[in-house]
Order: sequence, then C-alpha cells, then structure tokens
Amino acid sequence: FKTVKGVEGFLLDGFPRTIAQAEALDAMLAKTSEEVTAVVSIMIPDQMIVDRISHRAAIEGRADDANVEIIKNRIATYHQQTEPEIAYYQKSGKYFEADGVGTIDEVRDRIFEIVDKF
Repeated sequence: FKTVKGVEGFLLDGFPRTIAQAEALDAMLAKTSEEVTAVVSIMIPDQMIVDRISHRAAIEGRADDANVEIIKNRIATYHQQTEPEIAYYQKSGKYFEADGVGTIDEVRDRIFEIVDKF
C-alpha cells in the first residue's frame, strides 16, 4: 500500500473481479461512509491480449504466459466473471473505459483524462 502525500483515497488494480466481490467492497466501504468513485477498464481486443501476454512470456520467461490455451482460458474467465461488472458499475454512473490500443504514453494519457475528472 503506497501513500501519496496530499492525495486522498486509493487505487485498486485488478479488484474486484466479480459482482460478488464488488458488492462486498461496496458493503465494506459503506461502513465508513465511503464508496467507489470510479471504475476504469482498459479495453483491448482479445487477440491483442494473447499477443501481449505471449510477448511478455518471451521477455520474462513466464511458462504460464507461454501457453495460448491458458491465456484463452483467462480471457474466457474475464468474459464470464468480470465483464458482468460493467453493467453493475454503469448503473451507478461509475464505469469508464479507456482505449488500451496504442503506445504506453497514449494509453496513460487516456487513463489520466478519465481520472483527472475526479
């Protein structure tokens, strides 16, 4: 957990991953009169996910990232378990998407454009 001077709140990366986790997070935050401000999804096509993870496997030597079937299973799990959260957060106006196609700087700027609104 990293604290940044002069910044209130926190950022969760990769959590929650299911509606049940989102509901549990909401309940936990409600106990201290807090709430999720925004959910930002970095969206890229499935094939690009396969390509990027496969590339990472080649660079970092990660065996779990080298198997295309494992990668495709991760993507299927996302579509089945995590993607339904989009509607959950859209209902409350807290869901935002950033296009993840492009350079690191381009994607970062898109994310900052969203986050800067808060």
